[in-house]
Order: sequence, then C-alpha cells, then structure tokens
Amino acid sequence: LRAEGAVLVSGKIENEKLISVKVFSEKGGIVNVKLPKGKIQLTDNRNVQVKTLNTDKTIINFKPGGWVSLQIYR
Repeated sequence: LRAEGAVLVSGKIENEKLISVKVFSEKGGIVNVKLPKGKIQLTDNRNVQVKTLNTDKTIINFKPGGWVSLQIYR
C-alpha cells in the first residue's frame, strides 16, 4: 500500500489477523500508525526513531529511506 507522504506499508495476515507490519519512508518525516490491540514488538529498523509503542497510535520519525518492522502478538 502506498500512503500519503511517499510511505509504503505492507503487512502479513494469518488466521484473519494482522501479525506484522513493515513501513518504509522514501522521503522521511513523521508517520502516525494506528495498530490493532495487542503486544507490539519492534523487530527491525533503519534510520527511524519510534516515539511511542503499544498505544493506540505509534509515532515514527523517519529519515529518508528509513524503515521499521513491527510484530503484533494477540
């Protein structure tokens, strides 16, 4: 999925539930991500600063070409 601000988002679904998300920013900037309820774990990243995690909204500050992978446990 291509989102506003030159952001690419991909996810993996198992048993009808989202289990992982990868967000890539081509230009950099701040991205607000709303994730489903559950434990969220940052599994890998490059050129990012994650400001909040495990809340209704996660704020990620990307440098150009930065990406983050999140695992979701429910």
